[in-house]
Amino acid sequence: MNKMSKFFYDKSSFILAILSTIIFLTYLLNVLVAKSVPFDVTGGMPKSLGTTFGFGETEILSYLSVRTNEMIHSYINFNLIWDSLFSVLYGVMYTFWLSYLYRPFQNKLRTFNLLPFAQVLFDWIENLNLALISDNYLKTETIQTLYSQIASYSNMIKWIISILVISLIIIGFVLSIMSFIKKKLV
Repeated sequence: MNKMSKFFYDKSSFILAILSTIIFLTYLLNVLVAKSVPFDVTGGMPKSLGTTFGFGETEILSYLSVRTNEMIHSYINFNLIWDSLFSVLYGVMYTFWLSYLYRPFQNKLRTFNLLPFAQVLFDWIENLNLALISDNYLKTETIQTLYSQIASYSNMIKWIISILVISLIIIGFVLSIMSFIKKKLV
């Protein structure tokens, strides 16, 4: 972990952070959105359960029951492949930003810059369990409570980490701007 953290601290730059953001946004807008179309339904339903903050068995059943078998197969594929790759992209992007913004504090913060990969891990756990739930639903038209709880808790942890990481990036920007202004005034 220390080597990986040091790698990101050493290699991060404003250019790499911007480049990773462009790759992230390009993938989001050109791939992820397109891959979610085959299981999208009109109305108030979310495109994916992973975009909500927590969900219960009722929401899962409601989500799956309005979709055809083909749509559910697309949703399984989406979770296992496309959304899992998306997780890696935002994990790397956030890690580059944290590493760049907090590089001056790396000796005190150590592996702090790898926090986004915890978000990736919980997103993968959520995706796997949503795929298992969906596959089981196709076979039995029921969902398993354990998988739905694991998916929901993983989802909530993912979003909590996401909010924390985004807040830390904003704080890092503010600290950088304050440092820049302070240097200009001296």
